[in-house]
Amino acid sequence: MLYVYKYRAVPQSKPRGRVKKQQLLYDALESVRRPPGLRIGGFRPAGGGRRAQADGTLDVNHRGKRTRYIVVIKPNLASAQVARLADEKAAMGNKHYLLVTTHVTPSQADTLEDASVEFIDTVGNCFLQLPNLYLFVAGSPKPRKETRDRPGRLFTPSGLKVVFAFLTDPRLKDPDRDPVVLNKSYLQISDITGVSPGTITWTRRDLEKAGFMHSKGRSERRLVHRQELMEQWVSSYVAKLRPKLAVARFRSPGPNWWRDRSLTSYGAFWGGEVAAAKLTGYLTPEFFTIYQKGSPNKLILDLGLVKDTGGDIEMLEAFWGSMPVPTTDCVHPLLVYADLVASDIGRNLKAAQRVYEAELRYFAEAD
Repeated sequence: MLYVYKYRAVPQSKPRGRVKKQQLLYDALESVRRPPGLRIGGFRPAGGGRRAQADGTLDVNHRGKRTRYIVVIKPNLASAQVARLADEKAAMGNKHYLLVTTHVTPSQADTLEDASVEFIDTVGNCFLQLPNLYLFVAGSPKPRKETRDRPGRLFTPSGLKVVFAFLTDPRLKDPDRDPVVLNKSYLQISDITGVSPGTITWTRRDLEKAGFMHSKGRSERRLVHRQELMEQWVSSYVAKLRPKLAVARFRSPGPNWWRDRSLTSYGAFWGGEVAAAKLTGYLTPEFFTIYQKGSPNKLILDLGLVKDTGGDIEMLEAFWGSMPVPTTDCVHPLLVYADLVASDIGRNLKAAQRVYEAELRYFAEAD
């Protein structure tokens, strides 16, 4: 007999500070809703001979039948990571893979369920799929207090602008090119990004302190651990910088209005779903993101846009200074990726993974 339990629950959450991985696992185990006959325990930390990605194993028993899971603990689950977890699970060669994290949003939970990636978190959300049990809980809110190991000013709004310039330096794509920003002086980077020299000084120091930048003398710097840096940049951009860029919302002028519509003559660029559609051919856009440099008045007039606080067009301020932009009318793929993650919509998270594979993997994983 198959026992099926699916909940949309909102249990009380407890404030939490900084936690180590194993403590996070114990907190998650305490929070799991347990139907009759379900027992979870017997965690065994991974030894030196195990795969680096795994943190250990865990036994789950339901009505006398035991399943042993490989446990992977990710303290902070960014939406950008969700689409890649199915591949990570497959790479481990074991169908019983359990993600343990601090908090899984309802959208992330649905995406993980669709991908058959089982999980538990510290506030009671979970997904377990056993031979005789199907348990799914979603909707419990984020813990009220979190602290992150992110040094200094690296992920402040100004710091995010500088890190974006470093991550989108054309030299990362073509090592034979002269760097646009990475090895420039503080004053030159300030002119390019529009960020003060003082912030650039702190950002470089924090990148080195966090292990994301290696320096050799004063004129040779390179980014390392780029994938991790990119994921942290995306989650911080969505939370801290993107909300400050909002100009206005508008109502779209009609169906398919965006097709064959170039924005370059207006000093504007497509982001989000339209840019993803142009880059991958995967999405049919339902929501529209435009990044605008300078006054948007001519664009608004020519396109016949009507202000609407609930509209399906968002206009954001372009923030990248005089950094080179792609020759198309789309923003850099890293920004497209971040826009898709910001939506927290399942189909957009899948599109984000396509953008990553097609446009970002080549430099993100090439330390």
